[in-house]
Amino acid sequence: MSQDRWSESGPVAEALGAFVAALADTKFFLGRRVAEWCVGAPELESAVACAAVAQEELGHARVLYPLLADLPLQTPLTPLEREGDREVVLCPEFLRRPWRSWPEAVVGLALVDTALTVALQAATRSAHEELARRACRIVEEERFHSVFAWGRVRALFGRLPADSGEPLVSARLAQVLQWLSSATGGLGVLLEAGVVDTAGDAVRERYLTQVRAQLEGLPVRVGELAAAG
Repeated sequence: MSQDRWSESGPVAEALGAFVAALADTKFFLGRRVAEWCVGAPELESAVACAAVAQEELGHARVLYPLLADLPLQTPLTPLEREGDREVVLCPEFLRRPWRSWPEAVVGLALVDTALTVALQAATRSAHEELARRACRIVEEERFHSVFAWGRVRALFGRLPADSGEPLVSARLAQVLQWLSSATGGLGVLLEAGVVDTAGDAVRERYLTQVRAQLEGLPVRVGELAAAG
């Protein structure tokens, strides 16, 4: 199977461009939102962790964006340096505005970060060597993010009634699932080309499995939403 398939104009290049842009845009905006809590987190340890996570997420975006330059896309997608650089951005809608509360911040980070990691895992053995190399590095660095984000979620919602945490988790999960469906919509084409090793439906199921495992024991039910999402 020729690597030239993504070097020529056509479905593979377009699908790869959309996939990479969705990951990079989401990491860019996630980094911006988390950075806003470097001085607003309730504990010093969380503030320091937010600074580290934000720096890495923005760094990951910078690592992914150069992959777009080598793709012959019909509509070029330029890297983001500021939030208003591009009219169309490929990230969950709730990342486009500041998070107003600490619960909103930790839930957003946990759900989005997990989706990004699961999506990138599909490319860690990619025939596109540069994508595989960068995906492997990012997935490895995401381990700390997961421990921090889900630890804060459990600490926060483990002591709250279901009617306090469940609406926020459900609303954000619905938006992340919508984004994930869009971001992985072209993986069928990329799977055939050897760019990824997993189709979109499998990525979604892996994501939901991880989310359910992290929420186990908490007063938050997402089964019905996940089934319909």
